[in-house]
Amino acid sequence: MRDLKQKILLKGKIPIRLIDEPYCKKCMNIVGQNQEFCGFCIEPPPGGIEWYFNKIIALGHYFTYKNKPYLNIPYNILSRMILILKGDVKKQKPKVGEFLAEGLWEIIQENPFLIKDAKYILIPPKNDPSQENQCSFILKPLLEILKKENINLKDISDSVIKTRNTKENKLLPRDERFINVRGSHEINLENLKGNNVLVLEDVVTTGATTWDISRALIEKYAGEINILSLGRTLFESDIVLFKHELNFNELLIYFSNLDIILELEKIQKVNINSYQLTEEEINWSSEDYEIKIDYLNKQIKHNCNNYLIRRYKNKCFCKHLIKLFIRIKEDYGESSAYEYLNSIYSNLLNWKFIQA
Repeated sequence: MRDLKQKILLKGKIPIRLIDEPYCKKCMNIVGQNQEFCGFCIEPPPGGIEWYFNKIIALGHYFTYKNKPYLNIPYNILSRMILILKGDVKKQKPKVGEFLAEGLWEIIQENPFLIKDAKYILIPPKNDPSQENQCSFILKPLLEILKKENINLKDISDSVIKTRNTKENKLLPRDERFINVRGSHEINLENLKGNNVLVLEDVVTTGATTWDISRALIEKYAGEINILSLGRTLFESDIVLFKHELNFNELLIYFSNLDIILELEKIQKVNINSYQLTEEEINWSSEDYEIKIDYLNKQIKHNCNNYLIRRYKNKCFCKHLIKLFIRIKEDYGESSAYEYLNSIYSNLLNWKFIQA
C-alpha cells in the first residue's frame, strides 16, 4: 500500500496530493517497482501505429465512486475540484480554475520540457461547439500566469475541429475509445513549422482523445507534443493500493465543496449555539434548521435548502454542517473533531445523506 504524502498548496490554501512514483514515464499510469512503462504504453494504441505525443504529466489522481442513488462521489480534493468544473453551477468555476492553474504552473516549473520551445497551447474541443468547455476555466488563468513569466504561448484551441461527433468515451472500453475517436479531429492551420505544442486537459484516462489530436497536429507538422492534465484517472482496481488519509483541514475542504476556502465569510456567519454530542450522535437545532448525525446507522439528516437541493446528492456539506464541526473543534479540540469527521469520510459510501 502506498502512503500518499507529497503535496502542493494551491495559492497556499488548497492541498493537492501529487502522484507518487513509480508511474509510467509516458502516461503516469501506475506501474510496479523498476517498471518504466505501463502495459498500455509499450505497444502502439489500438488501430494506431504510434502514440504521436511525447508525455502526459498530471497534477494528481482523479477518481469518482459510483454510489447510487447519489451522484458520483469524488475520491479526493482534486476530484472534487474537477467535478466543480464539469458541473452545472457556474459561480465557483472561475475561482476553482484559478487555483488549479496555479497547480499546473508548479507542475510546469518541475517539468520545464512541457513548454520548452513550445509556441502553441490548446484545449480539446467538445462534440457540440456551443457547449461550455470546462478546460477553458483553467486555460485562461494559466495563460495569464505564463504571460507574467514572459512565456507567450498562442492559443489555437479554435483551430482544433471535430470532424464528426463521437460516442461518449467514458462509456466505452479502452480499445473502443481509440477506435471511436480515430480521425475525428483536424487542425485548421496550414503549417505549424515544427513548433512544439502543449495540450491542456482536465482528465486523462486512456489518452485516446489527446492521441487523436496529436495525430492531427503531427499532420500539420507540429514538433513535440506534450499533455498537461489536472487529473490522471485511477482505475478502480488500483484504489486498494492507496492509503488516502486527509487531515482535519483537508476534510473540511473536501466536505464543504471548497466553501471553507471560497465562501468562508458565509460559514463564519452561521450561529451554532448549543448542540448535543455523544459517541453515537450529534444533534443541533435552531428555529429554522436541524441536524442529526447518527453514527450507529450512518445517517446524516438536515433541512436547509442548499443541502436539500444540491449537497446531499454529492455527499457534501452545507455551511451549517461545516460550522458544526468547526464548533466541535473549538469546544473539544481538533483531534476529537477529526475523529468524528473522518469516521464519516473513511466509510462514506455506506453513509446515507437524508433530506430531513
